Amino acid sequence: MSKILLAWELGDGLGHVTRLLKIAEELRSRGHDCIIVARDIENAGRLAQKAGFDTIAAPTVNVYLAAANGRDPTSASDILAFIGFTEPHRLAPMVKAWDALVRRLDPDLVILDYAPTVRLAIGPSRPVVVIGDGFTTPPGIDGKCPKFRSSPQIIAEDQILATVQAVQAEYGGWCPQTLPELFEGDRTFIITLPQLDCFGRIRPVPAVGPLASLPKPVEDTPTVDYFAYLSVTAKGIDKFLKALSVSGLKGSLFLRGSTQKQRQQLTTENLTVHEGPQDMAQMAAMSRLLIHHGGVGTCETLLGLGRPQLILPRHVEQRLNARVLVQDRIAKSLNNIVELEIDAIVAETQAAVNDATLATRARKVANQLAARPHASLDRIVSNCIELLS
Repeated sequence: MSKILLAWELGDGLGHVTRLLKIAEELRSRGHDCIIVARDIENAGRLAQKAGFDTIAAPTVNVYLAAANGRDPTSASDILAFIGFTEPHRLAPMVKAWDALVRRLDPDLVILDYAPTVRLAIGPSRPVVVIGDGFTTPPGIDGKCPKFRSSPQIIAEDQILATVQAVQAEYGGWCPQTLPELFEGDRTFIITLPQLDCFGRIRPVPAVGPLASLPKPVEDTPTVDYFAYLSVTAKGIDKFLKALSVSGLKGSLFLRGSTQKQRQQLTTENLTVHEGPQDMAQMAAMSRLLIHHGGVGTCETLLGLGRPQLILPRHVEQRLNARVLVQDRIAKSLNNIVELEIDAIVAETQAAVNDATLATRARKVANQLAARPHASLDRIVSNCIELLS
């Protein structure tokens, strides 16, 4: 029996740990001992524990950079700067913490999801498999991280690499020659639909597809206008919920992170609020429009189900997902809710609900996806077994 460590360092939501769990469950069924290290121990960690895996909280990553002046990152290298890769006093203890954790657990194989600091700590000392979506796993283009928008980089990539190499040299660690190496393993898999890969046009090896097959297109005639899966911490969420309450549209929502008191208050404002997460296929079957923040997992699920989407992106990765779906005429996006008047939000939401072209296009794409397989779990697990042997 081999010991396998599966680690998640950056990003929010449950998508990262959910896809690691799918791989862990398959490897466990083959007799291997799998340990999960999760960024969010309270929510994602509980999910892993419920699945029967020993679960450890990941070292805490503080994300800040005064020089950014509120600007969004331009590439993966800017994100590294945000988490301390330009400041030796921040980077060194994080690398050493991950190094200690990995050494103490002494796994035969490590599987990483959006975990560049872990990759730096491990280096070539043991086999590594990297999984992720297009955003979290950028390709190396001429030794650089490609931009996902045209603005100038906040921090020069050479400056970040120099800090990394200085820290590693001091402690005798692995010194990568380029930053993209931190997002690559001995085997690397982009586990999303190729059409949702923001770097798909320049990536040398295309995405292998989601771990599991997409759900089949829903056949039911919708009975309500919408279902919304949103976060209570999203900027402008109060304004959007107010717009929803006065829109005249019928539906329901799940507000991740909300308290019982908040949910009760929303029910007095003409909104139906679920206490827990809902089955997306069931919600899609009854709803004309699905409203969410644009996480890649939710986007993929709804692409398979064949319902149009209204996306309220919270950060750059979700804005990239929204841009792809808007260009493909499957979704509409509200990018700056804070700056919109409630009447404008109401009008945009009503328009999305009633957009027949959007619904037709979503259905057509879902039928196309259903006609060909996308599941990549067996391929990834086979590569893990090969590395173990």
